[in-house]
Amino acid sequence: MKVLLIFTICFVFAIRSQKRPICELPIKPGPCSASIPRYAFSPKEGKCVEFTFGGCHGNFNNFVTEKTCVETCVGKP
Repeated sequence: MKVLLIFTICFVFAIRSQKRPICELPIKPGPCSASIPRYAFSPKEGKCVEFTFGGCHGNFNNFVTEKTCVETCVGKP
């Protein structure tokens, strides 16, 4: 639970301080076997896309909702 809280705090800080660099990170599902639907910005497609997150070793280009991804990487609609 503490790890999740720390991750969330770091995630929020990173989004607020470095919007574009986060969005340029590669989509990284990670090596674990969970099957968690998430969204990431695809610079190649120029939009947020859904991907399956394995649950570990991802990066900050990993959003719980499409809305958060769009607001962070594309701009508010």
